Order: sequence, then C-alpha cells, then structure tokens
Amino acid sequence: MDDSNPGSLHWPQPKITDSLPEITDPAGYRPAEGLREVVQTALDLGMPLLLTGEPGVGKSRLAHWAASQLPGCDEPIEFDVKSTSEARDLLYHYDALADFRASHRDTAKQPDRRQFIDYRGLGLAILRACEEQTVADFVSERFQHGGQRRSVVLVDEIDKAPRDLPNDLLMEFDRMAFRVPELGGELGQRYIQADEAQRPLVVITSNSERNLPGAFLRRCVFFHIDSPKGEALAEILDSRLGSLAPAGCPLRDELLELYHGLRGDPLAHKPGLAELLNALRALHHLGATAGDSPKARPEWFSRIAATLAKTVEDNPNFIALARHHGWQAAQEQGRAR
Repeated sequence: MDDSNPGSLHWPQPKITDSLPEITDPAGYRPAEGLREVVQTALDLGMPLLLTGEPGVGKSRLAHWAASQLPGCDEPIEFDVKSTSEARDLLYHYDALADFRASHRDTAKQPDRRQFIDYRGLGLAILRACEEQTVADFVSERFQHGGQRRSVVLVDEIDKAPRDLPNDLLMEFDRMAFRVPELGGELGQRYIQADEAQRPLVVITSNSERNLPGAFLRRCVFFHIDSPKGEALAEILDSRLGSLAPAGCPLRDELLELYHGLRGDPLAHKPGLAELLNALRALHHLGATAGDSPKARPEWFSRIAATLAKTVEDNPNFIALARHHGWQAAQEQGRAR
C-alpha cells in the first residue's frame, strides 16, 4: 500500500498486519546483559524488582517475559499507576457508591460488602498465592480464584504516583499481606497474606521522572536498562522484525543510520527502541521490502518523521540530519505541528 496518492483514510490491510512479527511476544524479548540474573535475585530474595530506563527500552515487557519463563505462571497482573493512585488502588477497589445505594434500597438488611470489593494488582496476586479455602471469607461468590499459584505483578511507571504511595506500600511489599477494612468487623481487621512458597514476583518500572523514597529503594532489587547498542540492538531487531528487515538490508541500515544520528543529536526527545521498531513497521504497511531504500523514497518521509521525531522543536534538526545522510526529502515533507 503506497500513500503517494493520498485520498480517503483506510483501515490497515489485514494481510499486512497479520504478516508483521508480534513485537509484544515474550518469546522475542531479549533481556539486557545481566538482567536475567537480577530477576533471579529478586525471586530468591522475595523482593520487588525496580527497573529504570528511558521509555521504550523494554521495562514493562520484562514482566511478560518473566511470566513466560516461570512454570505455571499466567499473564502478568498489570497495574498502571496514575497521578491520582493511592496505595489501596494497587490492592483492591471498593465501590462505596454501590454499597451506599444497596444499603438504602433495603434498610432492614445489611448488604454483603464483599460484592463491592474488586481485587486487583498486588492484592489479586496475594489472593492467588493463598489456598482457595483460606481466603473464601474475603471474596464474593463471583470471584474466580482458579487455584493456588504464583503470579507476576507489573506496577508500571510508579514515578507518576503521589510521592507517599511507595512508602505507603512498604509493609505490603515486605510481608505480602494486606487488610480490607471496608469489610468491617473482625473480617476487616484480618490480614490476607501470601503463602511464602507462592510469593509473587513484583516488577516495578520507573522512567525516573522524579526520585523515589529511600525506604522504598532499600526494599527493592534494582536494574537500569540502557538503550541497546551494537550487537544487543541487532539481536533485538532480528527477534522482533525477522525477515521484514534482516541485517545488512538497505531498509534496516538506512533507518539505523538515521536513528543513531538522532540519538546523538541534542533533541528534546531522543527516539528510543520502540520508535525505531514502529518506523520499520510503518514502512512495512507501505509495502516496503528489505531491499528498498527509504532514502530514495521521499513519499515515505512523513511516515518516518511521525514515528521518530516527537516534538515541533525537533523537526528542523530531524530534517537537517536526514538531508545530511542523503534522504531525498523536500522541505514540505517536514511536518509542521
């Protein structure tokens, strides 16, 4: 599909989309050097694994890879941190409004508050780490336990959270236990605690947008994922793109040359691995093959710019660098945002 004659928009062609390698497949994940050993250290010590690194280097995907490597493990339980997140949100959600309405519909009967508790994130993993009968008092009839097992929990971008959130979870991370006070009475004072033999693996990511509290850091195993280079980058491209852009082909080499140039330029936002993969996949939607030279196809330039240059301030440097490397792109093909 070529966009040199733009008309109406169209949905992606299924035959093209289906032919693209699945970049989220855990089988294609290549851990950074030393990362496999650090994951095992977190497992051995029963401590959360804190991952830092620039966006797009594979911090979140590590949790999916780890889950695929651990016997009997389901897909990771994911919790996306928000700027409004509270510690309780990582454990469960209590629907206070629904509880209030139920209480006022039938004032003669106290509703079962368990039906208003939705376990999530670390709370769900702790429940799964317990024998089903030991947590039966804490869950409603609609809760599906699925049998005792270990889980991987992904706490994504914890640096987005209010500063107190990491410290508010110290006990939960240490003991893998929590209470649900909203259940009321004696039940609300009891702890739900994971069996030590089924202790979850907690993977926490941070883009280092702000510093995390020292007390929290002391309770984590830490690893920083650098942006891949050289052989490491080549191995990732091979695993994620396959025959779409094999080593030594013009499609891959010319985009890599531009990518490395942008990484070395003083840009407001330097493109990362995710942007590089997206640029190559975007060209595949245009019908690009490994033997094509994107430098010689100015009609492709806007697609490449859209995936690699992410701020209006970076556009002039992006266009200048592309021209320096021989890209046949006219000035009007630089984007104005």
